[in-house]
Amino acid sequence: MRSGNATVYEGPLYKFCSAFLLCGKMDIIMRDYAKIAKIVRATLAKDFKLKVLDVKVSQGEETDDDTMHIDVIFEGTPEDVDARKLSGAVRHVRPKLNAIGEKAFPVFSFISKGDIGAGKFEAA
Repeated sequence: MRSGNATVYEGPLYKFCSAFLLCGKMDIIMRDYAKIAKIVRATLAKDFKLKVLDVKVSQGEETDDDTMHIDVIFEGTPEDVDARKLSGAVRHVRPKLNAIGEKAFPVFSFISKGDIGAGKFEAA
């Protein structure tokens, strides 16, 4: 977890949530990161037939509560997914996030399990 950011890891080993305090403001943004990760996982599995292994949700920049970063770890190789189709993930996920009151724009990164094991990806 990066200092100053709210992060949730949902997966076999990690599951926790934290609040995000905006720099220079007294507002505390409370988000249900576990619920967000669950929505992302279910939507991608159903709509894109993607075998999601893990989802990491983190707050955007410290002064930007309008975005959230979502890292999706999937089974397979990058060649196994159609990037043109996955580019539409936001259109599938965002209405479901809005339904739970989440207004931040999701920014996705898709990482294959092999890339993590090979050290090509280092969690933020």
